[in-house]
Amino acid sequence: MKKIFTFAVLALMAANVNAQKYWDLATWSECGDDITSDAVAHTEDGLTYYGNSKSAYAAEELSFTTGGYTINCTGKIKFGGGSTYASNKDLMRVFAFEANAGDKIYVFAQHGALDKTDTRTVHASHEMTKTNRDTSVSIGSVELVSPDSPTGVLEATATTTGTTYIWANNNVSIYGIAVGMSLADIASITSGIKDITVDNAASDDAPVYNLAGQRVSMDTKGILIKNGKKFINK
Repeated sequence: MKKIFTFAVLALMAANVNAQKYWDLATWSECGDDITSDAVAHTEDGLTYYGNSKSAYAAEELSFTTGGYTINCTGKIKFGGGSTYASNKDLMRVFAFEANAGDKIYVFAQHGALDKTDTRTVHASHEMTKTNRDTSVSIGSVELVSPDSPTGVLEATATTTGTTYIWANNNVSIYGIAVGMSLADIASITSGIKDITVDNAASDDAPVYNLAGQRVSMDTKGILIKNGKKFINK
């Protein structure tokens, strides 16, 4: 009976994923040919991008203000076209990562052609089974209208545990993606290293993150973030 219980607990744990991350796409500056080749998947720290010849990386500073917080970004991946996944095509211009049911998802995006006035929409979904024009699978979206509102923040909640896809109906630029994190923690990660205080003791049960947005234990050494504040744990 004890063994059966143990196996059941392990199975339940396996069903969940460690999905508490912020991916700053400025770190993808060395991604090279991976994002410009058809059917080549580029993966860094649990985030995968399926690129093609219309995809590109670029360094660019841009700030997003949402929910009373400012998210500062310094690099982007530009789709350069609509995301697709059809029976006769591989995934193209799509981000994918793992999330737990109930996790908050944030995507920081910009209109891909600032001289155009058409609306471009970024979506999050748990499936990519048809062309990008099928928005019925979307669990959240944000519309970008240039030049009136060229930037936006997609906010969604994962409805199942498993893969989440980020895609767009036309070319857009994606600067950052977060899963399982609060806006306060994301803002702290992107604000730069400043106003650091020394605090080696946990004052409550709030989660602790490193500068990569990964949840870590309180014993981890280095610069950590807790309750939206940075501190050095020596």
